[in-house]
Amino acid sequence: MDGSRLRVVERGIRKGFAKIKGELDDHLDGINRNATEMQSLFDYLVELEGKLDKLHERLDSVELAVREPAGRGVVAPLSYREQEVFLVLYTSELPVSASAVAARLGLSEEVVRHVVACLVSKGVPLLRQVRGGEVMFSLELRFKDAQARGNLVRIDERVSALWAQNSS
Repeated sequence: MDGSRLRVVERGIRKGFAKIKGELDDHLDGINRNATEMQSLFDYLVELEGKLDKLHERLDSVELAVREPAGRGVVAPLSYREQEVFLVLYTSELPVSASAVAARLGLSEEVVRHVVACLVSKGVPLLRQVRGGEVMFSLELRFKDAQARGNLVRIDERVSALWAQNSS
């Protein structure tokens, strides 16, 4: 009896484990379906982000076309922080990301993005382009040349001096 009783218990345990394995397999299938759906949604969002970036670039070029030619426009006075961000963009030969500007000035990326938006709203012609999924900013070249000739942005001498000191 002892051996037959053990076989009955063993069969019961095997059935119990088989039932648990079946339930876990069902859960795993559900998780895999959800993961596949999430991946397709992520892929869609990445595609949508790329399209939005292209739209931003097109809007920037339309904005530049509508605005007065660079060098003749009036730029509203800039705050100290705006002048700092402007100088990073002005002295950079290549487009720079918000994270690079933030690291250079010890600011958060959100602050840099806000300041960049303020610069545009005050008439500074900034160009945006996407590289490697990151938005890069640069000054429109004609404006950069005009700034070099005539200080259109009216950078405060104290900001210039501090900038020159920190750049050395």
